Amino acid sequence: MTRLDTVIIILTGLLVIISIVLKIRKGWGGQNKTNLSQKYNNPKNIIAYYLNPDENQECYQEFLSQLKRTPLNQHYQVIKGLSIPQIQDGKKYRLRYSSEILTLKGAWITEALNHLELWKTCLLKGRPLLVFSGKLLFRSSYHKKIKVALNQLPKKYDLVYFYLNSDAKMEKSLKYFDKITGNNTNLNHYLVSPLGAKRLLDYFYVYHAHHPIGELISRLTSQQWLTCYLFNYSMVFPVSVGPN
Repeated sequence: MTRLDTVIIILTGLLVIISIVLKIRKGWGGQNKTNLSQKYNNPKNIIAYYLNPDENQECYQEFLSQLKRTPLNQHYQVIKGLSIPQIQDGKKYRLRYSSEILTLKGAWITEALNHLELWKTCLLKGRPLLVFSGKLLFRSSYHKKIKVALNQLPKKYDLVYFYLNSDAKMEKSLKYFDKITGNNTNLNHYLVSPLGAKRLLDYFYVYHAHHPIGELISRLTSQQWLTCYLFNYSMVFPVSVGPN
């Protein structure tokens, strides 16, 4: 066998190996894409998280009551988030933020860090998280509407909101959802996908507390860096407002 024959055999073998590897990678890619789509839009894969239940026991008990009538009752967690004293007393936070910033913007920092932890959990689990935070009460029809919302989710989303302030900017997009174009500053009740969590964590790798985190998310949305929707049926309302 000549040297040329040996080279030809080696090159042929390499081409066969490369062809097999490419086919395997293509198969994996298609499978992962399908699985991710199913995970993002299948209500059974969504985990509910209630942040800071001690803030308002009435809201928390109503949350539990409504949840019992949804598939989410099997998949929920309750988290006691960071408080302002914890931020001010914690050594690692004093190293990250000045004492003046901790005093003036402690509420901004605790809100941001609590949601950052939830996004990390979302990314780690690879499943969408339905977040409840703040003082919201539930309308009696909540359990019915949340089932509709979770079964009709947009195919691609980073965040889906279930409550926003009245000045939020949006445009009609889908039957049950409006696409948000800005002023989505409220983080009291939303759904985040693993891809959305990754994008948010990439941007907020370090939170500097120059602005509330909701305002920064609003900017990212208006710049079309995040894909956000609002479920267009009212399901919750602030404690201070009342049901009407």
